[in-house]
This record gives sequence, C-alpha cells and structure tokens, in this order.
Amino acid sequence: DGASQLYDGMGELKDGLTEFNEKAIDKLLAFIDEDLPSLKDHAQAVIDMARGYTSYAGIAEGQTGSVQFIVRTEGV
Repeated sequence: DGASQLYDGMGELKDGLTEFNEKAIDKLLAFIDEDLPSLKDHAQAVIDMARGYTSYAGIAEGQTGSVQFIVRTEGV
C-alpha cells in the first residue's frame, strides 16, 4: 500500500515539476535570453565561481566540501 502511494506521489511530483518548468522556469529563461543577455552572462559567471568555492572557513587537505549561499532580495 505504501509503495503504491509513494509511486503515485512521485507521479504527482513529476507532473508538478513539469508544470513549474513550463509555466515559470522556461518563461524566466526566455526573458533572460531575450531581454537580459548581460545579466545571464553575469549570473553564469557567479554560478561558475560558486562551483569552485568549496569552503567558507578552510578545509583539511584531501577533503572535499561545498558551500551554499542564501540570497534574500526584494520581490520583482
């Protein structure tokens, strides 16, 4: 019973993510591609830099790490 509910929930999640992608993400990316190319380049540069940033306070040699930033902004 639980496995069936989990399977159904996964289908609902997939459908919701597809809808979110179509209604929000695709539109946002189209806006960025069409109207804000310099912002897209800047955002990509920030993303690329963040990928290489693996420690806020230092990390032991031979270890791996990751850092995540939360940025709070005003609504658009």
